[in-house]
Amino acid sequence: GRTFTSADKYVGETANAIEAKYPGKVVDVNKKVYRPDGTPLTDYDIELDNAIIQVKGGGGKGSTSQAINTASSTNKEVIVYLPDQNSGAAVVKGLQKEGFKVFTNQEDLLNYLGKK
Repeated sequence: GRTFTSADKYVGETANAIEAKYPGKVVDVNKKVYRPDGTPLTDYDIELDNAIIQVKGGGGKGSTSQAINTASSTNKEVIVYLPDQNSGAAVVKGLQKEGFKVFTNQEDLLNYLGKK
C-alpha cells in the first residue's frame, strides 16, 4: 500500500489507517479545491473513492463551515473526523444537525467506511 504524509498528523495517520485496512480507497490527501473563479474554496483533508473526510484536531473550530464548503464542491459524502472531541460535544451536535456524519474515534470511522 501507499504511505501518506501530511503536515497535520491526524490527516496522515488517518489516511494510512484507511489505506492499511482498505487498500486503494484513499485517492488523495490535502487536495486544494478552487471555486470556478479560481479562488481557494477549501481543501479535502482525505479524499476517498466515495467520500471526503475533513479532519480537525483540537476544538474543531471552523469544521462546520469547512464541511458545508466541501459539500458544495462535491457529490461525494462529506464525513467529519474530530479525534480530540467526544461524541457529546457541541461542535459534533452542530455538524450532525447540518446532516454530516461525524466520528470522534478512528475505529468507528474505519468500520463505517467498510460499509460504504
